[in-house]
Amino acid sequence: MRSCPAILPSLLAAAVFTPLKAGTVVLGFEGFACAVPQQQCPTERGVCMRFKAVLLFTVLAVMCSFTLNAQMAPMNHAQPAMTMPTSSDATQLPVLADGSVHPELIPDDVAYRQFLQGMAFPANLSAAQVAHRNAKLKRLKLTQADSDLLVNVVLAGLRETLDAATVLLHTALTPDDAATAKANRLNALTAAQANLSKLSTAGQTAVDAWVKGEFKKRIIIYGGPMM
Repeated sequence: MRSCPAILPSLLAAAVFTPLKAGTVVLGFEGFACAVPQQQCPTERGVCMRFKAVLLFTVLAVMCSFTLNAQMAPMNHAQPAMTMPTSSDATQLPVLADGSVHPELIPDDVAYRQFLQGMAFPANLSAAQVAHRNAKLKRLKLTQADSDLLVNVVLAGLRETLDAATVLLHTALTPDDAATAKANRLNALTAAQANLSKLSTAGQTAVDAWVKGEFKKRIIIYGGPMM
């Protein structure tokens, strides 16, 4: 004859799938009926009582597990979706100057800063970046000597300085930090613009003609009323 603990798997199966039989002790719970056949332990009353307590604890644990799973399921699948803006904040502002219509309204210093930022590449370029930079240089119609001066002198280290200023601005904890980042950016662009004087006279003229002519037509200045 098997002891009560040894028949736990069969009892659990009987409790879930088998109708109750006469002569059983029934422990009733919501939606569960656990049957312990009394004839299995006619002389081991104390063991059966302990076994029924263990069985009761097991059923309660199973019920708690089912309840928690049911409560957690909707939580795991109902997290709010994060969305990103679909348009730039800048384009929601009024247009102060459209270079494609009135290039003369674009200030020269603004045009030069935008030009230098666009020409600034990192030191270690991929093949695609080299091709992109060369395409931009070709528009200027510079000699090879002036192209080399522009890349290796005028623009040397500019991309790294601008990137560092951008990181500082985005992580600024105080107004002073933000002001420092903006000053670093402006100083780097101003220095690069001054270094354009190292090009030949023809090179300077070519760059100036491009910036004030075709390049200004690509610039749009957005803004609002002065407060």
